[in-house]
Amino acid sequence: MKIIVSLFLIVFSLFILKAQCPTGTLTINSQSQIDQFIIDYPNCQEINASIRILNAPSVTNLNGFQNLTSINGLLEIYNCSNLTDITGLSNLERINDDFRLDSTGVTMIENNFPKLMHIAGKLHIDNENLIKIDDFKNLVNCNLVEIIGNINLNQLMGFDNLDNSTVRIESNNIEFIDAFQNVSKMQRLNISNNTDIFLNISPLYNLLEISSSLSLNMRSHSLDWLPNLTSINFGLSINIFELNDISGLSNLNCINGLIYITNSNLNSLTGLQNINSESITSINLLNNSNLSSCSLPNICSFISQGGFTTLINNEQGCNSVEEILESCSMSIDSHELNSKINIYPNPVKNDLNISLKDNSLKVNKISLYDLSGKLVNEFENQSKLNLSFYPSGNYVIVLDTDKGFISKKITIAK
Repeated sequence: MKIIVSLFLIVFSLFILKAQCPTGTLTINSQSQIDQFIIDYPNCQEINASIRILNAPSVTNLNGFQNLTSINGLLEIYNCSNLTDITGLSNLERINDDFRLDSTGVTMIENNFPKLMHIAGKLHIDNENLIKIDDFKNLVNCNLVEIIGNINLNQLMGFDNLDNSTVRIESNNIEFIDAFQNVSKMQRLNISNNTDIFLNISPLYNLLEISSSLSLNMRSHSLDWLPNLTSINFGLSINIFELNDISGLSNLNCINGLIYITNSNLNSLTGLQNINSESITSINLLNNSNLSSCSLPNICSFISQGGFTTLINNEQGCNSVEEILESCSMSIDSHELNSKINIYPNPVKNDLNISLKDNSLKVNKISLYDLSGKLVNEFENQSKLNLSFYPSGNYVIVLDTDKGFISKKITIAK
């Protein structure tokens, strides 16, 4: 009988504890409401409600919520210009919806959320007064982290244990990032910083995979902060001012999407040489005024197999498919290979002859491109190609051999 009574008292106590939290949506627009919360609900820890603190200039602190450990709903703090103290949320462990901190007077978010591990929705931080973030170090689960429009933010730290989240860092003035240090996988990473600000990023030694895309638009000298990144699964976009090289991506072997690069300093694609050409869907090199070296073996393979390529306003050597293929041919010791093959006549009107001087050389495939890079036709290993059906003009013929690619410019003249 005593056991039954004890169990009843425990269950009843738990019921009373939960009953001491409000339900539904709690909308707050004054400091007095926050102060009253801990008086009305002194034992409230797990609240089955959303909390919205909106348009509340009188709010200066959140101390009335100091006992909360879990919010089973949204936490939104918006347009509270005099709110500078958010330590009242320091016991939070879980938010089962979005957490939005927008347009407040907070200047630093530093060790305010030492216990927070789970945000079911997104974390959105947008505060023009914010200078520094060094927090969320135990946050593991969060679908989306958005740090956007913090025009005075110059230091970003923390977030070291995020697991497979999308991270958007956009429209800030950050000078230094030392965050995400233990993160091995992200869904997506998008950094778009004020390009007038030089951005330093501490190496993300543990980041191995980005499940979606990597997009970078900022000012920086290198990508050495991504030394162990091996896989991107939806493309790579680089628009980085003053970027001198991309050798920091040397361990990248798969992108499953496009390569897009625009930069005025870059002169070589060295750093992309280990990407499997079959994982590339298109190559887009635009306005790279110093980029003249593009003939990496995988790039040569992609182009020679008819991969979609856009080349605009680059330096000579990377400004047309013809230039790249010519460099590809040179990069595989074309002098030696050319001595073993003869392609004639050139110009050609009808039949183009391909003669091998070395029977040990095997030609796997022959491809014909126009000068825009479009694949016109592919031929099996043939000694004579009938080109009489094609319009007059300049073309590039590419031979895929067992010793590499050979490209040669030809002219069809009717």
